[in-house]
Amino acid sequence: MPVMANVKLSTGRPIVNHPHYEDAGLRNRTLKVYSLFSRKPLREVYDALKEMGVNYYIFQPNWCDPRASKSECSYRAMWDLHDPANRKRESLCDLILDVLNGRRLEAFAPFKIVYSARSYIVFELSE
Repeated sequence: MPVMANVKLSTGRPIVNHPHYEDAGLRNRTLKVYSLFSRKPLREVYDALKEMGVNYYIFQPNWCDPRASKSECSYRAMWDLHDPANRKRESLCDLILDVLNGRRLEAFAPFKIVYSARSYIVFELSE
């Protein structure tokens, strides 16, 4: 959450979602935003984000860490419970971590890394 607040405060850019506000519409929007941590097909995630008007996505790779204090509290485990139809697919976290390590760059299109820092990466939704 601090990253979103800092982006809004320092750039004035619109923020797609704020998951602490409770509203049915916002919960659905939050699921779409966090689907980049799911096992859904990458194109499906991209299309959902573009439909919301997203041009850039600030991604925090530490959220992909499978070593949560309780395994059922990781994003991967939560998505497996929420979306069992995709449970057998590769986690987008694995794909993204490979891309961040210089592997499988072509598999990440149409997302493109435009900025990288230690704690967050900015993806552009190109096309």
